Amino acid sequence: MLAIKNRKDPGNAARGAQRWAVSGFTLIEVLAFVFMILCVIGGVVFAQERLGGRFGWLWGGLAGLAAFFLLGLAWAAIMDFGFKGIPRLPRCRDGCCRGEDYKLQQYGEEFNWVCRHGVRYKRRGRRFVLVNDNGTETPYLIWRPFRGWFPEGLSST
Repeated sequence: MLAIKNRKDPGNAARGAQRWAVSGFTLIEVLAFVFMILCVIGGVVFAQERLGGRFGWLWGGLAGLAAFFLLGLAWAAIMDFGFKGIPRLPRCRDGCCRGEDYKLQQYGEEFNWVCRHGVRYKRRGRRFVLVNDNGTETPYLIWRPFRGWFPEGLSST
């Protein structure tokens, strides 16, 4: 998050003086931090209404923090399972290579995934296409949300 870096000041390099620089937050970090604070406040308010007492604010704060992390985990799982595909890369057309067996290699100005057999592929959104030797692309597989990889053109039912 907030990083403080220690850099030498070029103006006072002879004396060894140091200058501290703050690198700041990105927009997504600020939004996540604000959402975390809102979850904690919501948990505290909920716990004070339900439990009250001396430690209601503590239990509510912990519950709000847990809710923040669980909501983030649920969001990531929905994005992965539903839209990006798990595994990220399917088996090769020979059926031997898995997602971790692919290597990203550059051909000219383009990057292709290459399996152990030397076959080139590209990920195009939800599609996984074969790249022929002349650079043309042949449809291979398509990711169906919450179902997995299917040959392109075939029904998933």
